Formats: sequence, structure tokens, C-alpha cells
Amino acid sequence: MLSNIFDGKEKPQVVVLKDTIEQSGNTLYNSLIVGLCARVERVHILAFDRSPDVILQELPKELHTRVTVHDFFHDLLGWLNSDKLSVNTDIVKYMENCLGNHGNQSAALIINSLSSLIIHRTTSYTCQVIHKLRSQNKTGCDLQQIVCLLHGDLHDNKSLALIEHTADCVLSVSPSSTQAYTGCCGTLYKKKSGKVIRKEENFCIEGYKLVQTAEVKDTSLVIKQDIDEEQPDPAANLTFNLSLTDKEKAARSQLVLPYTISKERQVESLNPVHGGGQIFYQPDDADDFDEEDPDDDLDI
Repeated sequence: MLSNIFDGKEKPQVVVLKDTIEQSGNTLYNSLIVGLCARVERVHILAFDRSPDVILQELPKELHTRVTVHDFFHDLLGWLNSDKLSVNTDIVKYMENCLGNHGNQSAALIINSLSSLIIHRTTSYTCQVIHKLRSQNKTGCDLQQIVCLLHGDLHDNKSLALIEHTADCVLSVSPSSTQAYTGCCGTLYKKKSGKVIRKEENFCIEGYKLVQTAEVKDTSLVIKQDIDEEQPDPAANLTFNLSLTDKEKAARSQLVLPYTISKERQVESLNPVHGGGQIFYQPDDADDFDEEDPDDDLDI
């Protein structure tokens, strides 16, 4: 799955690359940029966390003419000069103008990183920016993909859940259990059809290319089976017997419980005998019984 996303076979519109201090996402981040340069005509990078010079130094020189870095880094909070880009800039309107200047070129947008917007603005504002950028069709530019870097250990679970809900694909980077790989990446991919794919893969990057991936096997089922097999029998050391012998089971099966309809009673209820009984009434001495006809005085 990871290789299909990097090669462009799978095309999620919004990709969030989430890393931590234990495992940086720069290797995957640079590999994604190189892959996007091969598929689109122009790549725009919004630099919040790093200087544009540092970002370009980490990329191949032959790609510098196809990458445009927008400097939000040097005046991030807008304290030095109000004309410079900062977190207070209307990013959606600014990108409309930038994308419109390139005509009908296919483009991709990289945000490095969302953490600056979340910290200095709000999580809801950041989600609104992503949503508006992905739904803008007024510029006439073909914005094929938005890739957002996110430092996961800087935010609470609620903020991370909101950002991940906005994205179509979330790549969570973590250290690999083996030294043969660069790291491990958990992929959550929500397709347009509604299908959700979850995979965890070890990856290896040489230069700027993703050269190898290996799916991490899920050992939780095997571990659970081993635990179930090792559980002791709770009825092993009791002073009384909880099980039944064959003779006791046979006696139990022959016992007719109260209010249980047997076959004989069921046949009698389904085939009642009509006319088989009469009712006789014999009054007692204390009964007030009048032998005369109560309607004798009527002329009928």
C-alpha cells in the first residue's frame, strides 16, 4: 500500500504524514516531494517549521526549478513585518493567487508543517484551511494532492483525531523493530468508495526512492491463542464434582419438569374429545331455590 501511494497508483487527495521525536518523517517527506515532482508540473511548499534554504538543500538540485517554497518561517507570528507571510496570512486566498498565476498547470501542495498552525491558531482553523484548499476549483489549476507534515507528539489526541478525520490518508511513522529498515509506517487509507484500509509496513529508503516495503505480520492472534491454551482449569482441584456421569445424564433427560407439556398432553390438547362429560347441579339446603316459574304470570 505504501509503495502504491508513493508511485501514484493510489491518489488520496489529502495525505497527513505524522511523525514523532522517536522517528522523524523527513525521509518519507523528501521521497514524497521527489515522487510528486515526477507526476505534476509544479510543487508548492508552505515552509512554517524550516527555512526555505534548508528545504531546498535536502532536495535534488535538478528539481529546484519545479519547486516553489513559500517562506512563512522567518516571520512566523508576523512581528517583524506585516507584509511578510505568517500564520495570520489568509492561506486559502494566497494559494488561489499563486495557483492562478500558473494557469492550468498540474500542481501539488506541501505544508511543512500543520503543527505551527495548530499551535499558533487553532485545530478547527487548520481543518477549515485543509477543507477549503481541497475544494477550491476557482483558480483553474489542477491541484492533485495535498501533503501535510504533522508532529504527532506535540498535540493531544482530540486535535490529532480532528486532523486525521479531515485527511484521506494518514501515514504514521515509528521506529522499526529491525535495523534492516529505515522505519515503520502505519497506513490508514479511506477510499472514496467508503472502504478503509489499515496496514503496517516496514520501509527502506535509499537516496530519495522507496526501494523496499514489508508488511508487518499481526502476531496478536497467535499470542491470544497461546494465552488461551495456557489458562488453568478452574474446576481441577475442587473437593466436589461439577460434571455428570452418563447415568446421571440419562436420569436428567427422563425427568419431566413442572409446567412442561409432554407428548401425551400435547396430543390431548390438539385432539379434544367432544361430548364426553356432563354437568349436574344439586342445590344445598341453604340455597334460596324457587320452584315456581318466575314467568308464570305473563300472558305469552
